[in-house]
Amino acid sequence: MLASTEFRVSVQNSQLTHDDVSRIAAMFVREQVSPIIVVDLSAVEDATTSALAGLVLLRRALLHSGQDLRLDGLHGRAAGIYEICRLAVALPRHEHGRTAGARNDLPAIARALTARGV
Repeated sequence: MLASTEFRVSVQNSQLTHDDVSRIAAMFVREQVSPIIVVDLSAVEDATTSALAGLVLLRRALLHSGQDLRLDGLHGRAAGIYEICRLAVALPRHEHGRTAGARNDLPAIARALTARGV
């Protein structure tokens, strides 16, 4: 069960593309829907590198506005790309109602991503 501070959006395509991420960003960048946005990728087998880069940029924008983004259901080739690119810090996974390996200090995370040029 999701906490009331989370909003879940599910991607129904088998491949996550930059266009998909642009549509997700359009939903959340302009207004604050929830403190935590969980992107459910259970149906996604593959993801383009530009889609993952777009999620990193979206998370950065959300962190600057006091929100956060987490991934759930990551598997298949998409999970392989995620691991190879070492995106665990930039895009934390959401597992069993908590964030795996992520810190909850949103301002510090935003500063760290900015310092890394993300």
